[in-house]
Amino acid sequence: MAAKPQQTHLLSRPHFTMSMLPLTWGALTPPSPHFSTISAKVKSWIRSGLEDFSISRASVEWGIPVPNDQKQIIYVWFDALLGDILRFHAVYWPAMLMSAELKLPKMVFDHGFLTMDGTRMGKSLGNTLEPNELVQKFGSDAVRYFFLGKMEFGSDGDYAKDRFINIVNAHLANTLGNLLNRTLRLLMKTAKQLW
Repeated sequence: MAAKPQQTHLLSRPHFTMSMLPLTWGALTPPSPHFSTISAKVKSWIRSGLEDFSISRASVEWGIPVPNDQKQIIYVWFDALLGDILRFHAVYWPAMLMSAELKLPKMVFDHGFLTMDGTRMGKSLGNTLEPNELVQKFGSDAVRYFFLGKMEFGSDGDYAKDRFINIVNAHLANTLGNLLNRTLRLLMKTAKQLW
């Protein structure tokens, strides 16, 4: 395997602002158990210390030139440089906002990852889910019901085709379908008696 070439990067130094973040997180009143979990993770990350992270590259030609250093390019939004969305939205983004003396978010939510058959999705794995195809095949109500009703907010959610079909059939087609069928029959019978 070839060695990666050495590059010079500009780094964001969030630790200058990090001393203020515990005060910010401590002042928030947890509105839910889910928020308490997020808050505990964030405080743990802050206590363990945060490393600088790269916000530029010298090896790319497209992007936004860094003011005062035309050799450096901001080639992607800062949040795309980090793997976990919670770490960015709850730690680095507030640090950037504090550095710019902008208002901080009042609430941060973490939705977890969507997996397929127990495996994290990725284009390289060839196991991505196409929501439009799913809606075309099963309808938007079925897709909404499964993803909003059968996946716990804040936790990773798993999509498996067989599980999706079984839940939609059992809950929507069978239970609601039978209820609708019986209700309509009763209404038709009652309506005949009323007229």
